[in-house]
Amino acid sequence: MDGVVLRVGASGSGAGCVMQRSLIKRLHSTAVVCASGSGVSFGLIQRLRSRWGEKVHIIGLDSNPAPLVTASVVVDEFYTVCQSNERVFLDQISDILDKHDGAHVYPALNSDFTALSEIRKLEKFRNCDFVCPVDDKIKFVKDKLALFEALSAINVPTPKLFTTKDIENGCCDDELFVKPRDGCGSKGARKVNKKELVTYDRKLLNSIIVQEVCQKPEVTVDVFIDIVRGDFAAVCRERVEIKAGVCTKARIFADKGLEKIAEQLCEFFGMSGGFCFQVMKIFGKWVVIDLNFRLGAGTALSCAIGADFFSAMHGSRCGECGIDYIDLSWIKQGDCYVTRQYTEYITRLPNENNGA
Repeated sequence: MDGVVLRVGASGSGAGCVMQRSLIKRLHSTAVVCASGSGVSFGLIQRLRSRWGEKVHIIGLDSNPAPLVTASVVVDEFYTVCQSNERVFLDQISDILDKHDGAHVYPALNSDFTALSEIRKLEKFRNCDFVCPVDDKIKFVKDKLALFEALSAINVPTPKLFTTKDIENGCCDDELFVKPRDGCGSKGARKVNKKELVTYDRKLLNSIIVQEVCQKPEVTVDVFIDIVRGDFAAVCRERVEIKAGVCTKARIFADKGLEKIAEQLCEFFGMSGGFCFQVMKIFGKWVVIDLNFRLGAGTALSCAIGADFFSAMHGSRCGECGIDYIDLSWIKQGDCYVTRQYTEYITRLPNENNGA
């Protein structure tokens, strides 16, 4: 396949092949990570490498070439693939999984979930672990309207939702909040006024959801659930500073009320492993403003104080006691603060092979 970078046992010689087989015998697990250039995928890759070292074989996928993906210098194999909403992606990832029976496959983007849900139906991949919801819950990943209707049905507090008919008739607040029905990473999410909104045509209105405006603070809740062992943990992160939709300064704390909401979500959506959801306030009460069926780019902030949700998720899927990787001792003592700064990685230098 074009765009592959091998970092373990890549030699075509007999010695190289023997070395690769030797390493595989000692492997803890294999992880295939989609959209490895994204913040959440890089956070996962970092924690797997830090926790299990070379015992975990990490394969990174991304639509960008290796020099533009930081994760390419951390993973064992890197593949440049097409975007996961293209049909050929199914063939590309199938080729990779053919070589890695029993791999754990992690999505990041909404389209990753849809693609992986199709691939896991194939009998030849029955030993692989696709880390996404069961088929009848996949629709909630890509359609926020369906998601919020489901949340309301199970009495999870959410902002008021205005229908297309409400907006066309002018029966809505003067200031509102809109976001794409199939959106992620805060892209396209913004405040609008009623005067602007009533000018939208039906096609545009059908592509977004419209809700009442919430009040700060904005909090993300990282959640771990192991339905086999009955283990559960939740950590709250107040997004004190946000850049490009990702939290860069956070207050990390515990909240019993938000833990109860997390338990509701786990039960209804059949969650297994790690995920996160966001809340804000209306009239002083928490309401859920979004739900991600994966952990977040900001989850690494929770990991920094010992609540390693990435390792807990992966460990539990490998038969370990994942909750052992989540240390809540600091949070139980009070609020914790974590900030993040950028780190520079050299992904390629000129040499005689690439002629750059």
